[in-house]
Amino acid sequence: MDHQQETTEQIHKKARIKSQESVVRSSFPLDLISEILSKLPAKSVGRFRCVSKLWSSVTTDPYFINKFETQSRQRKPCLLVSFKRDDRLFVFSIPQDRQSSNEYHPIASQPVHSYHMTYPKSRRFFPRVSVHGLISCFQEETKPIIWNPTTRKLLILTKPEKSWEYATFFLGYDPVDAKHSFVHAF
Repeated sequence: MDHQQETTEQIHKKARIKSQESVVRSSFPLDLISEILSKLPAKSVGRFRCVSKLWSSVTTDPYFINKFETQSRQRKPCLLVSFKRDDRLFVFSIPQDRQSSNEYHPIASQPVHSYHMTYPKSRRFFPRVSVHGLISCFQEETKPIIWNPTTRKLLILTKPEKSWEYATFFLGYDPVDAKHSFVHAF
């Protein structure tokens, strides 16, 4: 009987949680949730994706991503510094002043955001150019890599059948369609 009572309690608990979720969902309009989330730092938005399916869908929506990137550009620019040790890539983001002066600003006085991500030991990559939030890189083995520092994801592109010895590649962004493009030239 205890097992049956426990199951009943679990059912009631789930019902209360669903009821609370529907109250929260109806209490805050979706556009308000989107507006609030778009003003937060990228690290927080990434963490909040696991709050609920609703928040996950809001933060992965192309409209939200575009709005978030637009608002991010209005914030202080950051210097992105990274180094690799063993199988970890360490990344540091240091806010920079918008003033183009030659004044000395000690880095120690600036807040530094950092994270590390696992990266295979056998791979080395070198950043080439940053385009609208993504960084194109290449490996010693000449495989191009697209790195998104915000999501901490690396995309290693496949090697085409043509020789890469004299090849180059470019990363572009189409603001009309809000899409990145990768161009490989031989």
